[in-house]
Amino acid sequence: MQVLTQYRKTLLKFLQQGYSPFKDNSQLHSSLNNKTEKPVITLNPVKTEIKAVEEVIETTPIIEEKVEEPKMDIQKAFDFALNYKKQIVSVTTYRSYKNRMDVF
Repeated sequence: MQVLTQYRKTLLKFLQQGYSPFKDNSQLHSSLNNKTEKPVITLNPVKTEIKAVEEVIETTPIIEEKVEEPKMDIQKAFDFALNYKKQIVSVTTYRSYKNRMDVF
């Protein structure tokens, strides 16, 4: 989308400068190129000193995470979710959920 926006801006700019899609624009193009000469930029090198920085790395204690055992198995979880959805959604949606779970 940004590309199209940029094309639009550029096209409007050319049309405002006098370009016409129905005639030869070579004379206008050459006159505009003579006016828009780019300035030459020279860069002077700058001397900089790079100092080494010592990083202090602090050791952090390793924390062991406890892995919890699942409280219900997958079948019970699906049954729970299905019963919950049965109360919320319509009959046809519930039937669709149930068919999908049976396929799974």
